[in-house]
Amino acid sequence: MVSTSPAYRYFEVDLPEVIALKRRQLEQSAEGRSILARPNFTLLEGDITALDFTSRFPAVPTFVISEGIMMYFKREAQMAIWRNIAQFMRAQGGEYVFDYIPRDDEPSRSPLGQLLSDLRHRLTNPPPPFAYDERTRQDVVADLIEAGFSDVEAIDTRAIAHSWSLPYSDVKTRTIIYHCRCQ
Repeated sequence: MVSTSPAYRYFEVDLPEVIALKRRQLEQSAEGRSILARPNFTLLEGDITALDFTSRFPAVPTFVISEGIMMYFKREAQMAIWRNIAQFMRAQGGEYVFDYIPRDDEPSRSPLGQLLSDLRHRLTNPPPPFAYDERTRQDVVADLIEAGFSDVEAIDTRAIAHSWSLPYSDVKTRTIIYHCRCQ
């Protein structure tokens, strides 16, 4: 596990309310409290579009994870975030991981599923819609390389669920994990 390695600084970036929730969940168990006590582990709250990775963090190899947020940004905003992180990784070393599901990796909804989704949107105040575009997973990899990463791996969680011993590995998921490095 990367967050246990003293060779890396580990930052998990998310919005303040999400970080507060993660912190509360970790504080509820001895194992969670030991994770929070790791000297190289930081739950970093903030707007990832405004973080300046080039000057804010220590000059040591760093692992940055931004879970569940890239799908809310259009390509231009994603590229700005990725350029910022890639510039930092080229200078300091480290790795960047995030999840993003291109539209062509999403199964089409059944008519009933679409009806229920439309009804939910009319009756509730759901989160903002995902900023889907027509890029494929290979297009996203090309964008990450254009942003400055030299090595990008797109990992389909369906293909690795059992071998990585993911929880609930029998549940079908559609998550694509992007693992980015700079050399």
